[in-house]
Amino acid sequence: MNANSPSTPESLPPRPATVEPDLDRDTLAEEYFELLAYEPYPVQEEALLAYFTGNTQRTEGGPAAQHGVLVCAPTGTGKTLIAEAAVYEALRTGKRMYYTTPLIALTDQKLDELRESAVRWGFSPDQVGLVTGNRSVNPDAPVLVVVAEILLNRLLNPEAFEFDDVTCVVMDEFHSFNDYERGVVWELTLGLLPKHVRTLLLSATVGNSMAFTSWLRNAHGRNLQLVQGTERKVPLQYEWVEDDLLNEFCEKISAGDDEERRTRHCCFVSVDRCAGPMRKCSKGNR
Repeated sequence: MNANSPSTPESLPPRPATVEPDLDRDTLAEEYFELLAYEPYPVQEEALLAYFTGNTQRTEGGPAAQHGVLVCAPTGTGKTLIAEAAVYEALRTGKRMYYTTPLIALTDQKLDELRESAVRWGFSPDQVGLVTGNRSVNPDAPVLVVVAEILLNRLLNPEAFEFDDVTCVVMDEFHSFNDYERGVVWELTLGLLPKHVRTLLLSATVGNSMAFTSWLRNAHGRNLQLVQGTERKVPLQYEWVEDDLLNEFCEKISAGDDEERRTRHCCFVSVDRCAGPMRKCSKGNR
């Protein structure tokens, strides 16, 4: 959770766990904003308003149908807070939704986070489940966290899995769409999803977002509103350091007072210059 995420379940009294299938989206938006423990960042507010105000059916004389939102914002912007709006909508209206990720480890993390949010809103944690190739937790829950392939398999088996009461699909780490081997999973999913299912696509690294939304509209008739943020809430600093052995470099960055001390986030080293046991490190640990 980031600094702009909602506070812990103990800090806010839970809402009554009531279900209202016919609740209008303006009321849903108002309720969700009231539940936020902090004022949202501008990009969060813009994305939430785009999600709640978009209509999947075009009205006569009205704007074009909007089938979801693509949120492109740096890491640390609080995109999970945006995604949880779709979770709240499903629980509050008694419908269903899917939260997809490309990684099993990330599904486990999101399961815990969404269950905490459900409790904070006054719902049972059992209303959030998980399905991966390895295990399942509450597989019949209305809110399911799944790896992307699970959702695609269900779309390919309409006799076994219905989507009539699915309100939204959240696709976290959506830049996986560009993966050479697995990207077809996201493309097929977007093409197979019924138009009434909103899509909420989240990523920090979609570089060609305008071209993508145009392609999706032309190829699959799915119109997304693009919301972009450029402000990095967690600043990054790049610095070239001297050619030291790793153990010597670690001593340098840990020395000094609080102002001088540096804590590394990523450290790129040459294996040829590693000393002792470091020479045995695998490529993934360099």
